[in-house]
Amino acid sequence: MSLKRLAIPAIGFIAAVICFAIHSIVDCFSFLTMVQSVGSHALLFLIPLYEILFKKKFPLVLTGIITFHIFCCVVLGSVFNFYDLISWWDIYLHGFFGLAISFIAYYFFVICHGKKTNEFLMSTYVVGFGMGFGALWEIFEYLGDTWFDLDSQRVQESIGLGKSPVADTMEDLMITLVGIAVFFIIYIIDKKRNSKLMNSIAKEIEEK
Repeated sequence: MSLKRLAIPAIGFIAAVICFAIHSIVDCFSFLTMVQSVGSHALLFLIPLYEILFKKKFPLVLTGIITFHIFCCVVLGSVFNFYDLISWWDIYLHGFFGLAISFIAYYFFVICHGKKTNEFLMSTYVVGFGMGFGALWEIFEYLGDTWFDLDSQRVQESIGLGKSPVADTMEDLMITLVGIAVFFIIYIIDKKRNSKLMNSIAKEIEEK
């Protein structure tokens, strides 16, 4: 494995460590914050491990997208409190999640079926994959709120605004679906341009 395939996870991990150190100095040390910021970025090294175990290349652009999303979600969102500082931050992250998970779904679809296959089957797979992971993310937020006394699902905020607490979960899933729809818009535009983007993903998969 070339070092460049470790570079993006390493950069993300180092950035998370630096941000955690800054937060600890400026604010205060928190074990939960350390687990959130450093631990989540350590999971990025599962990508090169996947490549070693399964002898399949994971596109660098997707590694970059995942790293960027985790940094925005955990470090900026949770550690530096962007969720409260920027009103649309949660909406942006769920929309971007839908877009990112769609590209990842497409990657696995190409591995299993090849790039020349039924587009209806591919579309069904991407939507199911994306919404499935969107639901898993909501379960993850619920468990985090339950175990660590957090409010990731904005239950208290919803009650304060006179809304049903379940509204935040439903809105998040709908925004994820919008992100998936954006993927298909990109797919259609790319197809009219000889599928340069999608072919680049497929080409990297085929490289040994």
